[in-house]
Amino acid sequence: MKITDEMNKYYFERTDKHIRNVCEVFLKIIGDVDIDITDHNELYFNIANHDSNKFSEEEREPYTIFTWKMKNKEKLTPEEQENFNKAWKHHYMNETHHPERHQGNGVFSKVECIEIFCDLQAMSIEFNEGSCRKFFETKWQDKLQYYKEGEREKVRSYISNLIDIWESL
Repeated sequence: MKITDEMNKYYFERTDKHIRNVCEVFLKIIGDVDIDITDHNELYFNIANHDSNKFSEEEREPYTIFTWKMKNKEKLTPEEQENFNKAWKHHYMNETHHPERHQGNGVFSKVECIEIFCDLQAMSIEFNEGSCRKFFETKWQDKLQYYKEGEREKVRSYISNLIDIWESL
C-alpha cells in the first residue's frame, strides 16, 4: 500500500496525541506517587521519549499502514501483517513500557510500571473508556508472563495501585 499524505497526517497526529496524553497522565499522578529521587531522571526521560521509536525507519511505515487500516476497519494484507509484526517486535524490544521485551525475565521496576500505567491510561482516554482498570484486569494481565514468576504480583499490585490513584483524582 502506498502511503498518502492523508495517512501520514493521521498517523502523526494520532501518535502525537497519544504521546501528549501519556505526558498529561504522568503529570496528574506524579505528585501522588512514591518514587525514589534516583529514579526521577529515568522516569522523566522515559515519559518524555515515550513511543519515540514509532517515528523510526523500522516502525513508521508499518505503523502508519496499520493505524490507517484500523481507523478504516480494514484488514492488513499478509505482507502488511508480516511488516507490522517486525515493526511491533522492534517496538516492544526498544521501548521500556512493553513487558514483552523481558522475554519472561522481567523484574519489578516502579519506573517501568508508572510508564506502563501512563500508556494504558492514555489509551483509555483516546477510546473514551475512563479508567484503564477494565483493560488492565482483563487483557493486560497476560503480559505478566514476561516477568519472572516471583515478580508478577509486585508488578500487578503496583499498577493496580496507580489505577487506584488515578480513579481517586
